[in-house]
Amino acid sequence: MTGGQSVADAVGLLKELDDTGGGSGFSFTDLGADRAGVRMAVVATRDVASAREIQQVLAGGPDEATFMPDFLDLPELMPNAEFKAKYGAVGSPR
Repeated sequence: MTGGQSVADAVGLLKELDDTGGGSGFSFTDLGADRAGVRMAVVATRDVASAREIQQVLAGGPDEATFMPDFLDLPELMPNAEFKAKYGAVGSPR
């Protein structure tokens, strides 16, 4: 994992944690989408060949499923109390 990837992943997680306190609620779907985007950026910037491959895929007008995993089974819009009840405090083993 690169330094930029770690920072981007951390920012996405912090945003979701912030959403539990009065925003839209914690969304594993949003977090998954963030991570998928970061992963695509890592692959696209790995080397010239990877960059060209990603450019070709994107130039073909791909649908969302080409680069976005299906997250429909993940918990969505979870307020802070529900998040803590299911998973405990941030950093806990759950």
